[in-house]
Amino acid sequence: MFELSVARKYLMPRWRQISVSVISLISIFVIALVVWLITVFFSVTTGLEKRWIDKLVAITAPLRLTPTDAYYNSYYYQIDNISAAAQYSPKSIAEKMRAPVTDPYDPSIDEEPPASLPPADRDAQGALKDPVKGVYAAIAALQATGSYPGLTAQDFEMTFSSIRLRMLRNTPKSSQANATAKLQENQGFLSHAIYLTSLDENSPSLEKTLITPRMADISNLFHLLAISSTNIQEDSPEGTPLLEKSIFQKRLENFLANSSIAQLQTPDGGWVLPKSFYANLDEAFSPIVISIATDPLENALGSPRTLFVPRKESEANAWKTAIEAAGHKASLARLHIPPHLQTIQKMELETSSGQSLSLPMSTRLILQEHLLLPAKAVEGTALRTYQAKDVLFNLEFEIQGRQLKGVTPFGTLTFGEAALKTDFPAPEAAQTSQSHPLWIHHDHLPSRHLVIPDDADNGKGVVLPKSFQDAGVLLGDQGYLSYFTPTASSLQEQRIPIFVAGFYDPGIIPLGGKLVLVDREVTSLIRSAYNQDSHSLGNGINVHFNHIEQAEKLKAALQSALDAQGLGQYWKVETFREYDFAKELIQQLQSEKHVFTLISLVIIIVACSNIISMLVILVNDKKKEIGILLSMGATSRSIAAIFGLCGLIIGFMGSALGIAGAMITLHNLEALISLISQLQGYSAFNAHYYGGNLPNELNPQVLLLVIGSTSAISLLAGLVPAIKASLLRPSSILRSE
Repeated sequence: MFELSVARKYLMPRWRQISVSVISLISIFVIALVVWLITVFFSVTTGLEKRWIDKLVAITAPLRLTPTDAYYNSYYYQIDNISAAAQYSPKSIAEKMRAPVTDPYDPSIDEEPPASLPPADRDAQGALKDPVKGVYAAIAALQATGSYPGLTAQDFEMTFSSIRLRMLRNTPKSSQANATAKLQENQGFLSHAIYLTSLDENSPSLEKTLITPRMADISNLFHLLAISSTNIQEDSPEGTPLLEKSIFQKRLENFLANSSIAQLQTPDGGWVLPKSFYANLDEAFSPIVISIATDPLENALGSPRTLFVPRKESEANAWKTAIEAAGHKASLARLHIPPHLQTIQKMELETSSGQSLSLPMSTRLILQEHLLLPAKAVEGTALRTYQAKDVLFNLEFEIQGRQLKGVTPFGTLTFGEAALKTDFPAPEAAQTSQSHPLWIHHDHLPSRHLVIPDDADNGKGVVLPKSFQDAGVLLGDQGYLSYFTPTASSLQEQRIPIFVAGFYDPGIIPLGGKLVLVDREVTSLIRSAYNQDSHSLGNGINVHFNHIEQAEKLKAALQSALDAQGLGQYWKVETFREYDFAKELIQQLQSEKHVFTLISLVIIIVACSNIISMLVILVNDKKKEIGILLSMGATSRSIAAIFGLCGLIIGFMGSALGIAGAMITLHNLEALISLISQLQGYSAFNAHYYGGNLPNELNPQVLLLVIGSTSAISLLAGLVPAIKASLLRPSSILRSE
C-alpha cells in the first residue's frame, strides 16, 4: 500500500529529523506507560470483581426467588394453620413441594376457616393455584428449552442462631522445649451471633470457595477423634469425656483410610528422639554436631541432660545462637554412641574445647523443631490404640547425612504433609456415624453433590466462614448452636451439638463473616421455632446456571412464565445484582469501574495528544515532499491517509509495548506485591478483602478496550495534521521552496 509505505518511511528515525524522532519516541513511551498502567489496573480489578461475584453466587445463586407478602398472606400459605394434614403449622417451600395435595384443608375434620382468612386463588377449572409447584414447573420448562445450560433449582432456608465453640488444644505443661514436656489440655471458647443457611449442594461454584484444610486443621481433627462432645464442661477441660474404644478405633480406621499422610513434623522446641531409633546409631554417627543446653540444675549434675540435634551440621551455629537468645547457655560438641548399646550404657561427648564427658543413655537427643519426617501409619495400629497420640507411625528420615528409621507414637508430633479425601463414590459410605468422613465432601458420584456430615456423638457438621478460622478455630472443634423456643411461661434455650466440618471464603459479602453453612435439617428445625414470615430471612429458591451473564434474560423469561400462570404476585425474582445484602456493594463496584474507565480514556487522550505535535512538525518538515507527491498525481485523500497512518502506527506501537509490559508485570505480580509489602513494612493488600493473592490474568475485554481506544484516539489525533497536509497546494509549496 502506497500510503503505508510512505508513512513507515517518515517514521523511520533519521539524524536530519532528530526532533521528529525524539517526539515520536516520547509519544510511544508515554502511550506505552499509560497502556501498561491501565491494562494492569483493569485486569486486576476486573479479576477481583469476578472473584467477589463468583463467591457471592457460590454461596447464594445467580438468581433467587423469594416469597412476597402476597404469598404469606395467601389462602395457600395460611390454610396450613388450621389443617390437620399440615400438622397445624405453616410449611416451608420444600414441604409444599413434597405435599401430595395443594389444599390440605379437610372440612370433615378441620375447623371452619376464620373470616379473616383470604379467599382462595383458583384457576379456571376451580383448582387452588400452587405457587411452589408452579414455579418449579416454569423452571423445568425453561430447562427443557436448553437455552440456559446448567439450569437447576434448589430451595434454601435461612435463619439466625448463636454459636458456641470449644477450642480444645494440647499444649506443653512446661515452658521448656515441647520435646521434653508432657501435654496438657487447654481450652478456649468462642461465642458469636450468626446467620444459618442451608447448604445448596447443587451450587456448581461453591466448591471454589471451600478452603483446603491446613496441617493444623488435620492435626486438630486427628487429636479430637477420641473426644466426645457429650456434656461439654465449660469450666475445666479436666474430665473431658472420651468415646468408647470401639467407636474411636472405627473413627481412626476411617480417618487413616480417607487421608494420605506423607510426612509428620516435629513440634515447636524440637522432638525427643525415641530410644528405638538408637539402634541405627553407631560409631559412624560420631561426626554429628550438636548443641548443649545447660541450666543451673544441669551444672550441678556435672553433665548436660539435653542434646539438641540440628538437621544439618551447617545449621548448628545458627541454632546455638537461637538457644542462647532464649536465655540458655549452649556450646558445640561431637557425640560418640557405642555400637553395642545392650552392653554399654554410656555415650561419649567431646566438647569443642577437647573435654570428654561420659553421658548416661537416658540423656535426651532432641531433633530440630519443624523438621519434616517421612511417615506411614503402621498397619493395624487403629486396633491397638485408645487415643490419637498413641497411633504408631513408621519414620525414616535423614539427619546430617545419616539415615534413621524406627516406629514411634504420634505423641507431640503434628502433620507436616497430609491431605483429606473429598470424593466418595456412593452414599453407602455414610451409612453409619463412624464410617463417613468428618469433613465436607462430595458424595453420590459422578454428580459430586457436596455433603456436610453429621455424627451420632459430635452432632451436626457446620462449615464456617474464614473469619472463624482467623480467630483460631480449627477443623474438628466442637460446640453447639443455641436458639429459643416459647413455652407456656418463658423462652427455653435449645441446643444442637455441632462440630466444624470445614471453612469457606465468603469474600467481601457483608453477611460473609457471620453466615454459616449447615444441613437443611438444622435450618428447618430452628425456623420452626420462629414465626417464619416475621423477618426478612426465611425461605426461597436458588436458581443456578452456567453463564451468569444470562441472569437478566432468565429473570425476564421466568417472570413472564409466572405471570402467564397467574403466580407472578407470589414471587420476587432477583438477580445477584439486586440482593439486599449485596446490591449496594455491586453498584459501588460498577460505579467505580465506570469512573475509572472514564479517567482512563482521559489519560489516553492526554497521552495521545503528543501525536498531534509530532505530526505537525513532521508535516512542516515534509512540505517539499508533499508538494512533489501532489504534483505527481497524489490525491489530498492519500496525503491525509499518510499522516493519519503515522498517528495510528505510533498508537499501535505504544499499545503493543504497554501490553507486553503489562503481561510481564502480571506474570510477576506476586513478586512485585511482596517487594512493595517489604518496602512499606506491612501487607500491601489485605487478604481479608483481596484473598491470598491478586488475580494476574490478562483480561481479554480490557485488552480490546485499550487497543481499540488507543488506536481510535491515535487516529483522531493524527487527523488534524493530516487535514492540514491535505490542504497544502503544490504551487504554494514549491514557490516557498
